[in-house]
Amino acid sequence: MIKSIYFEHYRKLQKIKLDFKPGINAISGENGTCKSSILHIIGNSYRKIQKKNLNENTKLFNVIKKINRTVNPKIESLTKGDKIYNDPAIGVKGKLYTVEYNDNSCDFRRHNNSKNDKNSTRYRLIPTYPNGGKQSLKERVVIYLG
Repeated sequence: MIKSIYFEHYRKLQKIKLDFKPGINAISGENGTCKSSILHIIGNSYRKIQKKNLNENTKLFNVIKKINRTVNPKIESLTKGDKIYNDPAIGVKGKLYTVEYNDNSCDFRRHNNSKNDKNSTRYRLIPTYPNGGKQSLKERVVIYLG
């Protein structure tokens, strides 16, 4: 579970910490206050469960995937990028935010698509791991209800 997210700088979220508690957490606010961005970051803080690793009912997993595709296309649009490059942290290099889990924490940074493609408008938010040893995010099913 995510205990907290500290934003160094991501869009309008600067030098702010969000704490989460076990159970249900609510995110509310006016339009343009980064609610969808927070949901995207929560989902991006885990790896998508691979079908080969499913311990649960595959039908349930497929239903959740279908709900995510149809219920909230706004989250999908956040991951697809804009027609022009929309830098989430102008002038900031390195860590944009840190996710604190129950047992560890992980910094995330922006990774711009191909430096060879000057017309690229996309970037990814990726974890920063220490050198050495193979590490990866935990797998979780994420469903957006927004």
